[in-house]
Amino acid sequence: MGKDIKLLIAVPTLDYIHRKFVESLAGLVKNLESNGPDFDVHFEGCTLVYISRDNIVKKAMEEDYTEVLWLDADMVFDKDIYWKLRNVGKEFVTAIYRGRHGTHRPCIFEKLEPPERWDSFDQEPSIKEIKGCGFGCVLTSTDILEKVWNRNGTCFRPTPLLGEDLAFCKRVSDCGYSMWANLDAPVGHIGQYVINCDENENGSILTLI
Repeated sequence: MGKDIKLLIAVPTLDYIHRKFVESLAGLVKNLESNGPDFDVHFEGCTLVYISRDNIVKKAMEEDYTEVLWLDADMVFDKDIYWKLRNVGKEFVTAIYRGRHGTHRPCIFEKLEPPERWDSFDQEPSIKEIKGCGFGCVLTSTDILEKVWNRNGTCFRPTPLLGEDLAFCKRVSDCGYSMWANLDAPVGHIGQYVINCDENENGSILTLI
C-alpha cells in the first residue's frame, strides 16, 4: 500500500443502522480525525448487497481512493480497528468475527470449493493466510479492486456456487493475490433475539433468530 493514503470507509446498508454500530463508527472517525489519513465515510443503499458493494468499488476507483475499509452495519469494533488491519501490511486483511446464526462458527474460510469454515480462532500465528471471509470488517487496497473489476466486469456479483463475499474472494485469488486474517482484531456481530414469556428447556428466555 502506498504512502499517500486516501481511505474510503464504506458501509452497504438498507434502511436501518444499529445504535452499537453507530457508536463504533463514531469512535473510529474520531480516532482517524486525530491520528489517521484523509478519509471519507460513504453509505451505499440497495436491496441487493452485491450491487451496493460493486457501486462502492466504482466509487473507490473513480475518486482515486487508495484503500477501502468495508464495514457491515451490524458490526461492533474498536476505534483503532483500521490500524489493526493496516499495520498487517497486506493488501487484503480481515478482522475476525462469528456468524450470527446456528453454531456461530467463524466467518473465515480455509476452503472455497466447497466452502469450509474455520472451526475456531485458536490458531497460530496471529496473522493467518485464508481462502475467503465474510465482509463485515475488511481492509482492501483499491489496486486489488481495480484488477478484479477489469478482469471480471464485477467484484461482488455472486456465482451459482458462491455468495457475493466468497465470489469476490475467489476472484481475488484468481488474480494472484493472497488474503489474510488478523486474529488480534476481533469484532462483534450484532444478532437479534426473541424474548419469550416462558423459559425454554435450557433455562433461557432468549431465542436467537
